[in-house]
Amino acid sequence: MKKVFYAVVCAALVLALGGCGEGGDDTSENSGNSESVSDSSASESGVKSTSDNSTVSGDSSQSDSSTEQSGESSVSVPVSSNDSSPLVYDSEYSVQHSVLGAVIMKYRGGGGDVVIPSELEGRSVAEIGGSAFSKRIDITGITVPDSVVVIEEGAFRDCPSLRTVLLGKGVTKIDDSLFYGCTSLTAVKLRGDVEEIGSFAFYNCNGFKSITLPKSVDKIGESAFQGCSGLNSVTFGSGLRNIGDNAFSGCTGLGAITIPDSVKKIGRGAFDMCRNIRVRYKGDIYDHEHIDDLYKAVNGG
Repeated sequence: MKKVFYAVVCAALVLALGGCGEGGDDTSENSGNSESVSDSSASESGVKSTSDNSTVSGDSSQSDSSTEQSGESSVSVPVSSNDSSPLVYDSEYSVQHSVLGAVIMKYRGGGGDVVIPSELEGRSVAEIGGSAFSKRIDITGITVPDSVVVIEEGAFRDCPSLRTVLLGKGVTKIDDSLFYGCTSLTAVKLRGDVEEIGSFAFYNCNGFKSITLPKSVDKIGESAFQGCSGLNSVTFGSGLRNIGDNAFSGCTGLGAITIPDSVKKIGRGAFDMCRNIRVRYKGDIYDHEHIDDLYKAVNGG
């Protein structure tokens, strides 16, 4: 009888232990599934696992939210100072603020002779953004104040009625395509020490008759005066060192000019199609037929 009792007890214990073992396996599987979901969530949210997941996840989420809100509430316009402040509008100008001061992003005023103010929205006008005055067919003149230190590429491009421009003392570079296609332009007065004339700066400015560059100009960029068919006289400053490719190409009216001894490089095609040209350089004279000899003489062979 005792043997039967012990057999029954043992069988019960075996069943009980087996049941506990299966329960333990289920717990282990559930635990594994929980880790898998956690990893998947982290992967989907793009949050890296660190010792403080809640902080990183919270900062990342907050940052994303702030970015979206910022994009909805402000207008982002690239300027040279990489500032992203919103545009401010008055009756004539769209203005953005930079670390330098006020940036004119768009002129919306009338035509005729435009005198740009030295102050807008309580800040000194320091920059004129790219295309700010471009494609205005009614502007005939522009005066830039001394406070302006940067005029971005193409700011006055394709203004066909623009005849005269006065640049303030703060401008040290005539940027690329600045007066591109201003076909009526006859004079640009420089009050500051301009060091560089950018590529295509005066492309197809047919109104030019003569040009006198100050000694501060060190470089004339590629195609800077290309297509200025009305140009017949150029006076270079004594500080000039580099004349870019095609700089005066297509200036069919260009006659006698002198290249200063300071010039160390003349680019390819600098005087292409200048049929009437006669260039004096270090006592020698080169006409159109011998212009390649001029390039060799300046560039060292």
